[in-house]
Amino acid sequence: MFLIFFLLLIPLIFQFVVGNKAIHGYTSLKFWQACIISIIGQILMIISSFFLMLNEISKSGLRDGMPALGVFVIGTLIGILILVVIAIQLYTKLYDT
Repeated sequence: MFLIFFLLLIPLIFQFVVGNKAIHGYTSLKFWQACIISIIGQILMIISSFFLMLNEISKSGLRDGMPALGVFVIGTLIGILILVVIAIQLYTKLYDT
């Protein structure tokens, strides 16, 4: 169960680390490439976590799909948080003097 929520946080951690390195030029990735990778990664992690939760629900014998919907909603909120992090990093990149 912990793995499902950890999967949702991987793109956010990636954006923090690689986004900062891309802004300061410590990596060969450009900033926009790091942003695209983290957004696509978040979409893939939401899908994989959703199906992992459905698998856990079916193993436990529950017939309610609300935990899977919860994973989708939390993944979407983390995706919005990634967009906020990207906006802050872009702001610091453009207006850093």
